Amino acid sequence: MRVAAQNLLDALDEQQQALVGGSMDDAGFREWMYLPGERPGLRIDDLTDAQRELVYALLATGMSPSGFETARAIMQLEIPLKAHELSIDHPSWRTRDPLHYYVRILGDPRTDRVWAWRFNGHHLAAHFTMADDVVTGTPQMFGANPRVFTAPDGTVLRTLGSEGDLGIGLATDLSAGQFRQAQIAEEAPWDIASRDDPVVELDLSDRGIRYDELGPAQRGVVDAIVRLHLARCTEPVMARALEEIESAGRDAIRFAWAGPGASIDDTTLIYYSVSGPTFLLEYDRTNGNPNHVHSVWRDLRHDWGSDLLAEHYRAVLQERP
Repeated sequence: MRVAAQNLLDALDEQQQALVGGSMDDAGFREWMYLPGERPGLRIDDLTDAQRELVYALLATGMSPSGFETARAIMQLEIPLKAHELSIDHPSWRTRDPLHYYVRILGDPRTDRVWAWRFNGHHLAAHFTMADDVVTGTPQMFGANPRVFTAPDGTVLRTLGSEGDLGIGLATDLSAGQFRQAQIAEEAPWDIASRDDPVVELDLSDRGIRYDELGPAQRGVVDAIVRLHLARCTEPVMARALEEIESAGRDAIRFAWAGPGASIDDTTLIYYSVSGPTFLLEYDRTNGNPNHVHSVWRDLRHDWGSDLLAEHYRAVLQERP
């Protein structure tokens, strides 16, 4: 990751380096969004092809192969979304571009023990923080619009399809009593509950049905949802998060559902979350459009590398004479 960041910086001119660079003390370090729009950093459609490949190489150091492939697929969805919005004369078609994404590097990966980088744009937000060569990868947001799309060659693409299938499968497999415990609302909310807040402040202590109140097969689906979200990152990042989930106790994990419990099809608006003492995962098919989905992974301890940074600076103070 350090080498990939250095390679990118070395390939940029002075003006580009000024745009891509920033400080860990930046007031906007914890500000992010997943809507279309401008962001701080260097926009990749202002780069040469060779420079852009170096950005993708950096992204690939944080994402697993499947996570990287999904991220690139999300970017490419801007093409059919633009065509659709243009066909209905929706003004936002002008903002749709698969290269309208931004990269930013905070701190200096060539010299600093603590530094961070991010890759952001519509429906894609990847944040990585490194402290003494330990990496965190949240907040992380993947979205898709359209989530189901038929390509010109007839191929049907279902971006983030497994995330929806697993949640719906679990909700519809619950008994009546279990569903009453899991359901937090009869209608899906407008968006994910954690939104793009810098810090998750939701009360998750009694949200949905507990892991230990599910049957073995149902618990297996919860496990699959957790691994699916975390496996977007590289193995060390995922393994560290899974270890903390295990240490906190799987029985404390909860599955929450908003929406109906029966007759769910591709037109149904739904929401679910899987949460525990250390994490929150959310998925929605809302915004009034069931072909539009959001999914997010928040680490309640390590978003923005918060605990890592605190540990690092404590160690630095102890090292001082």
